[in-house]
Amino acid sequence: MENDLKKEIDKIEIPNELRRRTELGIQKAKQELSEQKHRRGLQIKRLCTGVGGVIAASVLAFTLIIAVEPGMASSVKGFFKDIVNWKGAVTGVEYLQATNEIKLESGQPNTGGEKVVVPITLTLLEGNHMPYRDIKAFTLGEFMFVGSSGETLNGQEVIVQAITDKEYDFEIPDSDKLLSEEVSDTNNTRKFQANLLIQKDFFEKNNHITLKMNSVYGHKKGDYPLKMNGEWEAQIK
Repeated sequence: MENDLKKEIDKIEIPNELRRRTELGIQKAKQELSEQKHRRGLQIKRLCTGVGGVIAASVLAFTLIIAVEPGMASSVKGFFKDIVNWKGAVTGVEYLQATNEIKLESGQPNTGGEKVVVPITLTLLEGNHMPYRDIKAFTLGEFMFVGSSGETLNGQEVIVQAITDKEYDFEIPDSDKLLSEEVSDTNNTRKFQANLLIQKDFFEKNNHITLKMNSVYGHKKGDYPLKMNGEWEAQIK
């Protein structure tokens, strides 16, 4: 029955004008549908571009604020960051923005020997929190002395002496930069001390001397040293 009906319909002749108008209508409908998809795509693209622009502007603004107000950088709480090699593989981890979590202080220099002895103390202000809680040993990283004459002494030119000869049951790669932990009078803070030996002529020729430090290392058994980055200063003279 259905086949007979289809045969009868196929026999019906459609006038050429009606066929032409039908084809034009179909083409117009396809064109309008294509234009709608194009406009919708442009709207989505503009939206994504706008959102991306807002994000980029926010990042730029934050960067400019830190550049104009360096003190704001030190107010950012410390955080971990992966160390990535040129292949994009993670090879380790470091800790950034520790400026406000570690305090650097210097004591009265001792000028009685061949070298000037500068005592320093590093206080972990959040000693009960990560990453400081699990640290068993502390060593100095990048630091230098800056004199008022413009002369500098980098860390390689300075001798670091720990206060005590404590032995550890794990290897410390930079043990020549080791500090000694002092018994703290509070539950939350931890203190590490060392003496820095500098050249006497450098001390005498500069009316003002500042110790600038950019990194320290925390050590614990069974793990790689954790580099902690920040900006610390102490007035020596």
